[in-house]
Amino acid sequence: GVVETFLNVLGKQPFRGQQQQHHSQDGNNMRGNVIATGFSNGGFLSSLLGLQSSSPTQTRPSWLIGIVPTGGYQYNIDLYTTIDSPVRPLALMSHHGGKDAVVNPTGCCASTSNNPSESSESGSSSSRSSNCPMDIGIKQASCTSVQTAFELWSRINGCSSTILDEAIAKDVNDSHQRRQQQQQTEQQTNIAISNHKILTHNHRKEKEEGDGNKNNNNNNDIVTCYKGIQCQEPTNFCLWNNEGHAWGFQFPGMDMARIWMEGVFLRAEEEMM
Repeated sequence: GVVETFLNVLGKQPFRGQQQQHHSQDGNNMRGNVIATGFSNGGFLSSLLGLQSSSPTQTRPSWLIGIVPTGGYQYNIDLYTTIDSPVRPLALMSHHGGKDAVVNPTGCCASTSNNPSESSESGSSSSRSSNCPMDIGIKQASCTSVQTAFELWSRINGCSSTILDEAIAKDVNDSHQRRQQQQQTEQQTNIAISNHKILTHNHRKEKEEGDGNKNNNNNNDIVTCYKGIQCQEPTNFCLWNNEGHAWGFQFPGMDMARIWMEGVFLRAEEEMM
């Protein structure tokens, strides 16, 4: 399959860090440790790579110490719950758009259509299609949400429970709200300057509506994050409530992902000492 080919090719490539005998003191990756990440199809692949079990045919590479799938994840519950060859704990930080219309955050799976025009050649009155575009997840009989996938990872990582990660979400949401307030202040200042001679009834109404929108925006968090408690490996998930299947100019969780990766690399280095 795709993962086997990927591992066969990548496994033959020497890592410069593997030949070094000293430890990192500043969080730099010095021993060839790898955190796999990707968006959309890259999210599917990094998730599948992390879910390789301990069976002889699906051995996960020892150099993989974490995954950061974004905008894509594995729907097949069997990959998470294999009993004969269970998946070993692995650091996870997952990100997904709450309004993703391509990879639905509630999951992609097969649905049945009763449209006669979509009937199969065999004469069946119904046909199978996916609830997501491009028949994503059509092989899955039931949908697995991104939240459920996170909970399944928390079990793999031995977490006692999962809770809202209010600290990391608060930093991002507060920063977003400060930017909004600054933009609204600038807009109001520009309006006041252009209308410094007179403020009509309509202007008062616009200002009141603007203030109302400002208050509403403050209550709309742009991200909701969760974390595992007492886990064998860091286990985190963030749902970007207003994002679709694109991150725009730059992934909004860049800073939190960087800090998380640095911590995972340092943890791996410490375990090697």
